[in-house]
Amino acid sequence: LVHSPTRPSIHFSPLLKNMPPSKYLQPIAICFLIAFIAIDVINDRRPQKESGKIRESSGTQSPKGRGSGSLDLDWLTSLNFTTKKKEFKNRAKPIPREEWAKIDNTACINQKKGAASDLQDYQRRAPYVLLIGAMKAGTSSLNTYLQEHSNVMTLGKKELHFYDFAFHKFISEEGILRSDARAAYRKTYERNIDVPMLKKNKNKIALDDSPRYLFWSERVPARVLCVTPWVKILAILRNPIDRAFSQYNMFSNHPGKTGNSTAFTFDEWIANDIEDMVETGVLQDKIAYADFRNSLEEEAAWKAYTRLGSHAPIGRGLYALQLRQWFKAFEEAGKSLHDIFVIQSELMKEEPNLVYGDVLEFLGLPHEPLKDSGKKLVGTYKSVLSPDTRKMLEQLYTPYNQELYELLGEDWAGVWDP
Repeated sequence: LVHSPTRPSIHFSPLLKNMPPSKYLQPIAICFLIAFIAIDVINDRRPQKESGKIRESSGTQSPKGRGSGSLDLDWLTSLNFTTKKKEFKNRAKPIPREEWAKIDNTACINQKKGAASDLQDYQRRAPYVLLIGAMKAGTSSLNTYLQEHSNVMTLGKKELHFYDFAFHKFISEEGILRSDARAAYRKTYERNIDVPMLKKNKNKIALDDSPRYLFWSERVPARVLCVTPWVKILAILRNPIDRAFSQYNMFSNHPGKTGNSTAFTFDEWIANDIEDMVETGVLQDKIAYADFRNSLEEEAAWKAYTRLGSHAPIGRGLYALQLRQWFKAFEEAGKSLHDIFVIQSELMKEEPNLVYGDVLEFLGLPHEPLKDSGKKLVGTYKSVLSPDTRKMLEQLYTPYNQELYELLGEDWAGVWDP
């Protein structure tokens, strides 16, 4: 059949005019059959709206495969979800949705006339750098190394948590109250360091080591850039599976930190967290990660997830998502990304002197040899991570790790690949 460009009708070509119907009708019928099969396949693969529950499936994956971002979550059905919300107590109180609009208002309100009227000179060195995480990735060891340096002040309290748990006091309907926040931050340091020494010696600096800052990437960067826009940022990242298992062992060794009176397995704990991630939409098994990442839908899902107040053993390992939000906040504020330095936890363990030297250079501190490079804070493990669970988590983290390698450059390529 040929369509004439000058006439809206359909006519037979000369080749078909004298041909018996059986010769051309059979190929036409085959074409229609192929078209119907193709339409059926397309409809079958089109994403369907679901309630957020783990779907039942035959276990087949989409043609895009996991490497390009589609997540096959069928294996989650093998984990135990019976403890959901019943035995696992939250790390913090969930944030009610009616308070979200106030938290999301990141306008920086200068309450006094004059841009620096509420800022004392030494406060630009307290804090001078924020160690934002990740939790159980080596922040304590790095903190210990840094405080050996003659120009780094020792704090009476290791983790200040200024920008997370108590910061709501400095947020109004109009935005972030910068003057009030700066005054409170200054008083926090006055209670924890030798302020006269800090004022006297212009080379002295202090840090704020609070690992939750990385995880709360959807709200902490704006607070930091409003109140202390001069700070440098240090982040240390560990294989997300090892990090989660370390967090589990810390809590199982210290039940009071979780508030759980009954024992629980690592599989039960991560299943609880992954279900939260599925229900809030952070984990998608219908949409390829390459299409979902950096979307408004992902941003909204991450916001909902981080405001649950949970321990988030698996979510804390989505480093690419968190760093992407930190990078975006810096770029929007006109602050250089050279003020962010990201460290491999495994490299610091193997080559502590090398990493220590790189950090001193980043902070602009004079080089000093590390006094005790063997000093490491190592926890004890009472359980063993099963190979099957590790394999499952490797599958889950693959697209996130691939994006992280792209974000941080060739030095990170494949560092946690199986």
